[in-house]
Amino acid sequence: MNKFAYQKQLLRQKIDTNRSLVKSELETLKANANPANLFYTVIKKKVPSVQNQMERKKAQMKGLIKYGMILSISMAMVTAYYLRRRKRAVMAKKIDELNEV
Repeated sequence: MNKFAYQKQLLRQKIDTNRSLVKSELETLKANANPANLFYTVIKKKVPSVQNQMERKKAQMKGLIKYGMILSISMAMVTAYYLRRRKRAVMAKKIDELNEV
């Protein structure tokens, strides 16, 4: 198994464990918490890396928060993806300009 496949497998396992943790947490919270606090508590308890409000806002803006959990994708990966997309768009524009001349 190459390094990339191994890392992908680890990431998948991490996501699955996070999902199960969140599900069990939701089950316990549903009984004794009001719905408004439910979403926030799950995130605060299960995702320690997203503790301060700015990080949480950034994650929401990037669309990483789904089904009351944050997928295990680092902000760096997301940013890199958007940068690559923008770079491709700029390159395509330059090529079009060259073709017009």
